[in-house]
Amino acid sequence: MKNLTLLKIASLFIFFTTAVSASSPTTNNPLSSRDTEIYTPALGMCEVSDNIILNNNTPSENSVSSITVNSGENVTISGNHTLGYNESITVASGGTLTITGSLTATSSEITVSIDGTLNVGGNYVTASSGHSHTFNGNVYVGGNFQNGSSSTVNVYGSLEITGQLKLTSGGKLEGFSGHITYSSVDVNNCGGSYLKCNTTGFGQNINCSNNTPFPPNGIDFSTCQEWIDIDPCETTTEITFDDFESGWGYWNDGGNRAKRGNYINDCGQSIMVQLKNNDDPDSTIFSNTYTLTSYDKIIIEFDYLVNSFENNEDWFIEFSSNNGSDWNIIEQYVVCLLYTSPSPRDR
Repeated sequence: MKNLTLLKIASLFIFFTTAVSASSPTTNNPLSSRDTEIYTPALGMCEVSDNIILNNNTPSENSVSSITVNSGENVTISGNHTLGYNESITVASGGTLTITGSLTATSSEITVSIDGTLNVGGNYVTASSGHSHTFNGNVYVGGNFQNGSSSTVNVYGSLEITGQLKLTSGGKLEGFSGHITYSSVDVNNCGGSYLKCNTTGFGQNINCSNNTPFPPNGIDFSTCQEWIDIDPCETTTEITFDDFESGWGYWNDGGNRAKRGNYINDCGQSIMVQLKNNDDPDSTIFSNTYTLTSYDKIIIEFDYLVNSFENNEDWFIEFSSNNGSDWNIIEQYVVCLLYTSPSPRDR
């Protein structure tokens, strides 16, 4: 593979610290889409009936279809499971519940509390009202996850969906920490259904005005930005770190609209790069050439601050695989879509 010219930053933004890192080599495709592996813990061979409560590892029948899995217990329910009125699922920290089919909660006053691990092989569907779904642990869904219950699903741990995230009929999902992943998103009801991360409502007023689009693969609830999965078993190598304090580092200015300077800001740095106007190539900075054939994926991290942008004005990041002869946009930032204020942001 040819040497790869990594980035060109274009059009109307203030650029701060830039770091690029990569994981250990597994393929020769440095910018292939992130493959999110859904981790399913090893489960025991305990097969039990649909209506269970576990106490001291002994399953017994309960008058309602409520399930409690204690710490250290691995329970598998073969097939689909439906929760009715006033029924619940509780998985304690250190416990694992696997439902090989779909989980459906279609009646009111249903409670699902996951502090351990819940694996659902099919779809996870909620409907009706009066629900409480709280995920402090890890929830893995092999199909679609749909909340159409006019209630809010609260995520403090992780929710990883192989299929689609569907929010309908006033159903909402709110993330406080951890993350969510999905293959696609379907949100309707024109503002009645949405995913909320801190003060950002993804999908609010979808198909109407001022909608905030979902990141393509998932959301990191600690930053409200796109979730990037890093395997803890991989080795991460920092290719470059440039703060522009003493020079351009591994970056180059594209012309007289790209300048290093001491600007008033709230990002904790004295020197940063300012890009002004929309004069290509003068309003750009671009990196040196890197050979990336030994890396599986690339992570680009930076801080930015925007000023004096009007609605629908934008700036973007481009990548070139042929030393700058051609450029492809890999991220675009549009006022009132991805961000709406001049506050400092991490990316």
